[in-house]
Amino acid sequence: MQTVKIRLRKPTRVFTFLSEDIPLIRNDKCIVRSDRGLEYGICIVPPEDCPEGMKELVKMNVVRRASLADESTFNQIQRDLEYRPVHRYTLPVSWIIVFLFMIVCPGIMSAIPLGEDT
Repeated sequence: MQTVKIRLRKPTRVFTFLSEDIPLIRNDKCIVRSDRGLEYGICIVPPEDCPEGMKELVKMNVVRRASLADESTFNQIQRDLEYRPVHRYTLPVSWIIVFLFMIVCPGIMSAIPLGEDT
């Protein structure tokens, strides 16, 4: 049994995983089982021998090296996440603030007379 450091989700998320004789080198893509299920990760530190006490502490493990299908699926998910429909609407920041204020404080906005001659 060996331990390996894998980067998940964000560049700052590096976790230790157990590896059972899966040959990984730095920057290899792999599929791991974390507490969130199966995830795509990148090997940061190659496998090292695992101390005996570490096996009980680390619950996550490397499932396999990533295939071309895994990489294409991961890239498609990344492209889908980059699509942001908010960018379609080019509202001025002042309007966005007004809309947020109306959502947070609807009672106050209904009490303010807008455009009425009093």
